[in-house]
Amino acid sequence: MAFDLVIGKGQFIKDSQSIFGSIDYDEHPSVLRILKHHPNWFFERLSNIYEDQRFGIDELSQAAEIIDDLILKVETEPERLVLYKLSAAVSMAIRMGHPLFGVAD
Repeated sequence: MAFDLVIGKGQFIKDSQSIFGSIDYDEHPSVLRILKHHPNWFFERLSNIYEDQRFGIDELSQAAEIIDDLILKVETEPERLVLYKLSAAVSMAIRMGHPLFGVAD
C-alpha cells in the first residue's frame, strides 16, 4: 500500500494531476517516528494513510518550513530520506501553484 503524492487541480485524472511520488508502506514507520519526536499538524495528517488529504498553497508554505526545520534536526537516514521526498513534492507543488494531495490506495 502506498500514499500517493499527487500535484494538480484535483486528485482525479480528469483534473490533470501528476503523481509526483508516494510514501510507501515501508516508509510509513519513518513518518510515525518523525511525528512522535517532532509533533506537528503536517505529519499528523500524513500519518493517516487510509484517508485522502489535500494541502493548499498556504498549508504547503507552512509545511515547507516544518520540513526544512526537521531536515536539520532528524539524525536517522530513513527519516531524512522521507523528509527529502516530501520537500521535493511540497516545493514542486508550490512552484506549480497547485495543491498537493495525499491519495490513499
